[in-house]
Amino acid sequence: MNPKHRSAAAVVASVVSSVAVAGGPLAGEVILGEGDTVGSQTVMSLNGVFVTPAGTVGFNGGTTSYDNFVWVGTGPAVFNSDFEQNVVSADPSTGVADDGNFVYSAAVDVQDSVIFGDGLIVSATQPNFDGVPGFIIANQRPFMTPGGVGYWISRSHPSDPEGWPVQGSVLYRYDGVSSAVTAVAVSGDRFTYDEASFTIAGADGIDLDFHVSSGEENLILIVNAAGVSFSVNTFVVINGQALHREGDPNGTGDDWDNFDLVRILDDGTYVMTGDTNGPTASDEFIAVNGVISIREGMTIDGVTIASGSSLRGIDLAEDGTLLHVWGGPSLEEVAFLGHVTDLAGSSKRLL
Repeated sequence: MNPKHRSAAAVVASVVSSVAVAGGPLAGEVILGEGDTVGSQTVMSLNGVFVTPAGTVGFNGGTTSYDNFVWVGTGPAVFNSDFEQNVVSADPSTGVADDGNFVYSAAVDVQDSVIFGDGLIVSATQPNFDGVPGFIIANQRPFMTPGGVGYWISRSHPSDPEGWPVQGSVLYRYDGVSSAVTAVAVSGDRFTYDEASFTIAGADGIDLDFHVSSGEENLILIVNAAGVSFSVNTFVVINGQALHREGDPNGTGDDWDNFDLVRILDDGTYVMTGDTNGPTASDEFIAVNGVISIREGMTIDGVTIASGSSLRGIDLAEDGTLLHVWGGPSLEEVAFLGHVTDLAGSSKRLL
């Protein structure tokens, strides 16, 4: 399963944490757009926005000067050009906390790295943490809880700091208060599904799409199992227990074909997206607690999710409000806001 990365011409924020789902189209707040000025530079591109429960907005972007920046709250927190090291580019993902702390991924002196607002920089070629053997080869998909705990995925090699190809995957957790980095999930870890035991595979064992609930009560992962046929080797795992598997029936007459985006709340409510093996005009889905709620081809608040459309992104607030963004060849990107208890019926288009 290949994760889907998207960008938009303007970043629309504050919707998940501040807008009620009621009565007609909803308005979002435009924080920053291409062509606007940030610092003394001009915005050229923007990546996905994050809003904490306290309303702190975070995202990253690039400028026409080929610099990158991280936006936290009401303005830029850091530019790549601020560092003494040679820092370039930025992964689309940025994590932000209620207090303004942040994490993002960039190349630091050519090495693929994650950079935290408190000064921690973890770069490729470093040894793995927490007793995991080998060396970090790549760092990807940084994430931060509202309380400021950071997570990211590293790819590793068992013996060579510059080794290739990648042979292992690790999901790390960083607590800035204690400065501890711990391995949460590692290639070779075992999980269960339908009373059978499986092992997380190596290089691609931990998918880039994962989520930790706001209070760290729950962790949802997409993992690939070792030694299993490619068509049925992907699972959705919550707290070490696999709940869904590629190729298994999904309860609507077809089967899960792949999994894409995931979110989970402290109360255990979870949302996942992906495709079924049904007709391509209706295979893209959003499922709540394993039950498909919206499919490609449906009409939501007067907007038909046209054939070929896919989910550009989702975000889930602790009150169960879900932001979902669709787009495709016949559908200009459109965002909806609804509640997980009746996602199709409650979703309203955002303008």
